[in-house]
Amino acid sequence: MNHHNEFKLLSETSAPNTNQNLLEFQHKKTGARHIHIQSDDQENTFMVVLKTMPKDETGVAHILEHITLCGSEKYPVRDPFFMMLRRSLNTYMNASTANDHTSYYFSSQNKKDYFNLMQVYCDAVFFPLLHPLDFAQEGHRQALNDGGQLEYRGVVYNEMKGAMSDFTSQLWQRLNTLLYPDTTYRYNSGGEPMVIPELDYEAMKAFHKEFYHPSNAIFCTAGNMDVLDLQTNINDWVLTKYQSSQPVAVVDLQKNLSHKQIRKESFAVNDQSGPSSQHLRAWLLGQSTDIDEWLMAKVMSYLLAGDSAAPMMHFLETTDLGACPSSLTGLHAYFQQMSFVIGVEQANPDTQNDWITTVDEILMNIKQNGFESERIEAVFDQFELQLKDRSASTPYGIQLLSRCVLPALHQAPVKEFLFLDEALRRCRHKLNDPKAIASWIDQWLINNQHQVILTAIPDESLIEQQKNMTEKDLNQTLAQLDQDALVSLKENESKLEERQRSPQDLNVLPSLSKKDLEQPSNIMTVDNVIDASCRVDCFEGNTQGITYANVMIGLPKLSEADWPIVTILADCLGSTGAAGCDYISYEKKQTRYTGGVYIDLWLNQIQGDIQAFLQIETKCLHRHFEPASKILQDIWTSSDFNDQKRIRDLVAQLASDSLESIAYHGHRLAMSAAWAQVDTLGALKNKIAGLPQCAYLSQLAKEIKEPKALDTFCQALNQSYQSMITSDLECKGLLVSDSLTSDQANTFAQLWVSNTSVVNQETAAIVTKPMVWLCDVQVNYCAMSFVTVDIKHEHAPALAVLSQILTNGYLHRVIREQGGAYGGGAVYKPLSGEFSFYSYRDPNDIKTLDAFKNAIGWVLDGSWPEYLFEEAIISLIGQLDKPDTPIGGPKRVFMNACAGFDEQDRINYRDRLMSLEIDMVKVVANMYLQAPNKIGQVIIAPKQNSSRFNDEDFSILRMD
Repeated sequence: MNHHNEFKLLSETSAPNTNQNLLEFQHKKTGARHIHIQSDDQENTFMVVLKTMPKDETGVAHILEHITLCGSEKYPVRDPFFMMLRRSLNTYMNASTANDHTSYYFSSQNKKDYFNLMQVYCDAVFFPLLHPLDFAQEGHRQALNDGGQLEYRGVVYNEMKGAMSDFTSQLWQRLNTLLYPDTTYRYNSGGEPMVIPELDYEAMKAFHKEFYHPSNAIFCTAGNMDVLDLQTNINDWVLTKYQSSQPVAVVDLQKNLSHKQIRKESFAVNDQSGPSSQHLRAWLLGQSTDIDEWLMAKVMSYLLAGDSAAPMMHFLETTDLGACPSSLTGLHAYFQQMSFVIGVEQANPDTQNDWITTVDEILMNIKQNGFESERIEAVFDQFELQLKDRSASTPYGIQLLSRCVLPALHQAPVKEFLFLDEALRRCRHKLNDPKAIASWIDQWLINNQHQVILTAIPDESLIEQQKNMTEKDLNQTLAQLDQDALVSLKENESKLEERQRSPQDLNVLPSLSKKDLEQPSNIMTVDNVIDASCRVDCFEGNTQGITYANVMIGLPKLSEADWPIVTILADCLGSTGAAGCDYISYEKKQTRYTGGVYIDLWLNQIQGDIQAFLQIETKCLHRHFEPASKILQDIWTSSDFNDQKRIRDLVAQLASDSLESIAYHGHRLAMSAAWAQVDTLGALKNKIAGLPQCAYLSQLAKEIKEPKALDTFCQALNQSYQSMITSDLECKGLLVSDSLTSDQANTFAQLWVSNTSVVNQETAAIVTKPMVWLCDVQVNYCAMSFVTVDIKHEHAPALAVLSQILTNGYLHRVIREQGGAYGGGAVYKPLSGEFSFYSYRDPNDIKTLDAFKNAIGWVLDGSWPEYLFEEAIISLIGQLDKPDTPIGGPKRVFMNACAGFDEQDRINYRDRLMSLEIDMVKVVANMYLQAPNKIGQVIIAPKQNSSRFNDEDFSILRMD
């Protein structure tokens, strides 16, 4: 294969039975590395990775990641990243900061688009403007609020306030500090909110100079691009501008500690449900860059705690020392040295010694008893399935390159992490000796002194202390400012606002036009329909020996009061035992034959009638298709809900997970709650999967600690289950495989009984008053929703374009740049007709709702530039034409058919989008947004801000 003469080929490796070829190069002059995975994948990927090692918790690497994407020498516009995000056909585009590296990456199917994005990324990373006002906007600054008080502002500052309000995030950072006390891993690379204001602009520039050099960079590419073209551009756009190499940054290994660290510490978080402390135990393991150590740790982690049948996980789920396992439980292999963590939530701090003793006893027992050979075989089947599975939404090229990044960063062989077959064989062979497991447990867990035992105690007073400390520092600073300093502060804010509002010459950025938008592929159709006792749609595809199975089962008519319990029932199915087996035995069976069983409620509205289905799906190696199919049937027909302690533990875990999700998915929950105020289906969906269900779970978890309440709840759960399985309703299935025979498909269909009848569900009550949910968060999440029309309507394309214009032309600037939120925009969902505004990790609340309303006036005014219309078309077509995964396309066709839509509806929508006239955008904005019959408004706000809202204007609810 031809390559650029300035690059030296270091190695070339291909693996049998794959179409992938790994090439590793080094640039002769600068030392920059280039890793390329050649394949026939049309979705080409680019990634540039730099080793970045912060020495404090100011978030310098994170803030720099943001600011590099705020304009560069060749593209001196304020926000080229977001500009390109909406004027390209990218299928994936992002950047991220890890503890020891920063990555910038994208994927695209269009060659012109690929090189457009590649040039913008290269210039942004290596030749950024690093403007002081961008540092103020994205990082942090002090500014006077409307009340004349000094406050901190900044996108990253507010992002991390949101992230670090979560108890688990705080614990994860503290564990790293204790496990890696002498390395860069001890620091929160995202930044601690209390420390972020200590970072100054010059320190950020110095960090860029130290780490953002080609010698410290790895250019990664994957797909069917020509290597010579790639390297020519990398060389011309970046490397020719550097005359020499510089020393490569090295992450030191953490030296072993001589004794265990046993601690009790308090954390700034609310005590939500009585004793909500956590017991955690973490061990430092071997190097993640050693393929054999990495694989062995992966296998042992799964054997120990991979599912409910694993002995350590079983202990964590059933022990009286806590209510449920900590979400941190498992192997963490993101750093140069791995760690293994176990923990329990809702623990009593006084039982720390019991925690230590019991864990020691469990480990000794595991060491002595080992694991069944079939259990070990199941773990390797899971590896095989994960390596072949292409169902994830992340582009496959990014998945492959991500496996290569960690060894590449730390000068370890890359090929063994990409082509795992030989290492897996070695690991299998090693585990043929039972002593290997005992030896590993001895070395890394029992006799390993480098471990942390932490009891973490929520302390609500620390939240107030931190708030008071910040306010005190700001008040002292304000008191020391003379008149000139106050004027300067106001002038700087004015300069930033002027920069945010200033017009930009977007012509400097590369772009696409409508003529670059290729036509979509042929309409996907069902390859075969099995119409036995249950209709099953079969699709053939390149699934690499994996079969995907999905069953939709109609539910009987349910009252509004039934739904909270039915939702928990769906969450518990598959985790309680079935077919006469207890949950541990059945969990083993699931792990042996499937890649997991996923169960969810699915609701839809057709011509005003709401229908509900239970969706059960799995994926498996095709050789396990028959037992996997039977597992799905058994879960539906013969699940066991008599183990009351198991039910109590599962509810505790569900409650914990739902509360934890608010900090990360608050914008989605806010939009769900706002949509519930204007749409009957939305109201029901919000009740079962939104904040009301979070509140119900939290309260239920407390109540069923009392035996009588637990017994009553389990009876209700059983009654609900019996009612569902004895109903004779519609059932339909989906199978996707490259190996399926007609006989196998027929056998699968015979497992399910279907009737043609479909029951219409009752609607949920709608609360139209603007709503505030007071939660344990440090920032706000706001939403506003309107009813529009769905994908079949002629206005659907214009509504989609309208959402993009509102986001790109107004909301991004006002909510994010000026308001300081991490994100904000408008979303149109063509299958439901939902149109929503949202903000994410937002320092503002009512002000943001006002911004949503002002956005409507702005778009109706019609003075926005026409390029926003063209960009919206390009972006939306890119989303529509994004390549399907082997299961993604068939599942879309199947689920859309269940909802009353087909592929022709999608093609018609695309055609109307391509022919849309700009005037129609203002028409639909005026029709649906200016004077809507109904409008939903919701704020998720910090509990400590309750005084900002009154009962006259808002319905106020509290998440306790």
